[in-house]
Amino acid sequence: MSTIELGSEKIDVYNVKIFRYSWLDRFIYSVQIYQNERKVAEYKSIEAKDKAELMKILKDRLSRERRFLDKLSFDEKDVKQIYSGREGCMCGCRGNYYEHEKQIKKLYKTMKQFEGGGVEYYPSHEGKIYTVRKPNVDRQYTAYLKD
Repeated sequence: MSTIELGSEKIDVYNVKIFRYSWLDRFIYSVQIYQNERKVAEYKSIEAKDKAELMKILKDRLSRERRFLDKLSFDEKDVKQIYSGREGCMCGCRGNYYEHEKQIKKLYKTMKQFEGGGVEYYPSHEGKIYTVRKPNVDRQYTAYLKD
């Protein structure tokens, strides 16, 4: 098992498959990243001089892209607000945003209950965002972290 570091966050990676092709004196890489036997990322046609440059490119891409995690990697005190509602545009018409400490504590516990189904993480202009979906129900919980 190896670990990829993204700022303060570490992702445990159990299997990384790297395929290298040469074409006109250039190296083209394809990379598949697996976590708990589930493919979490795949990158094709990455041009790099060597593996060091490839890892730099991957780190940059992973820091900007949505990915799936096995569990929540933050504490309730890091949360700015939580959206609780049905999936959709999240403007507030299908759910509510909660910012009070007691509400965040309650919804954070709910998110922890359903984290086993997978946690969706993506960086945004609004900061780090984590989403957990309730199984078999059109309901999601999205936490926006403090800067």
